[in-house]
Amino acid sequence: ADIASAASNSAWLLTFHGMAEVLGWEMRLPLVAPELRASILRGCGVRERSLPFANIRSLEPDEFVDLLANVLSVKTVVCGANYRFGYRAAGDAKLLQTLGKAAGLQV
Repeated sequence: ADIASAASNSAWLLTFHGMAEVLGWEMRLPLVAPELRASILRGCGVRERSLPFANIRSLEPDEFVDLLANVLSVKTVVCGANYRFGYRAAGDAKLLQTLGKAAGLQV
């Protein structure tokens, strides 16, 4: 959150809901009660944006980065070294840096 906050006036946590249903996983209880989630994130200076996993599941890595840059107007992305994204986890953190740079994102 510190890196994201330094890059922008507002830090956002991008999450995906419905993954268990789409992927056939067993449903699990959330770590934080849903009614407390927003206030806990706000306490860290973060807001949440949740997208339906079913709608982004089939995006290729370049399409996902395009979504971030051109639809969601993201300016900075923070991810871990083992981050995977895109259809069948085709993209990794290094590819995100490459595609992000080309799309004008700070990664």
